[in-house]
This record gives sequence, C-alpha cells and structure tokens, in this order.
Amino acid sequence: MLFREAIEQLNDELGVVDNNYLSPQREERLLRAYLNAVRSGKTVTNAEAKREFLEIFEEPIYFEENFYSPQGVLDAFELARTFGAMEPVVSLKLPSLEEMDLYRRH
Repeated sequence: MLFREAIEQLNDELGVVDNNYLSPQREERLLRAYLNAVRSGKTVTNAEAKREFLEIFEEPIYFEENFYSPQGVLDAFELARTFGAMEPVVSLKLPSLEEMDLYRRH
C-alpha cells in the first residue's frame, strides 16, 4: 500500500477531510484528526493503512524537512505512540533526537 492510499483509507474510515495537501506538517494535522476521531468512537479496521501512515514518523528526514523543534518532535512522537497503541495496535521504531539534524541548512 502506498502512503497516499493509506491516508485515503484512514480518512474514509474515520471521516477525516483534509484537502490542504501542500501545507507543512500535514501528516501531524492528520494524526491529530485521526486521534480525535478514534476518541469519539470511530474505529480503524485497516492495520496496514495505519502502519503505512505511521511509518513517516519513524523517518528523521520528515522532521528535518518540516522544520520541527526538538520539543515539536517529542510532541509528534507522543501523538504517534498514542495512535499506534489504539486498536489495531501498531508498534513504532521512532528515532532519537540525536539521530536528527533538525537545524540543517537546505
């Protein structure tokens, strides 16, 4: 499954609409919307889509290119862990802050 397909699947299952494709940190906005939807009683049935979506948070380059601060990274990790722990459970291998170059010059 492709990343884009995973987002479409999760959006359909959880009733999330986000057509702002080019905005920075879109994935974190989606993650927050997914968490809110599950907390309000909606369910994720496609574990593969959930896994594919959450994999972006395991990639240091995502945080580097979207200009996250160290605290922003930790906040995003907490959101990803929380969503990953909800059914169906998805385990994550999140990088450490030391593995990232958050202030690199592009």
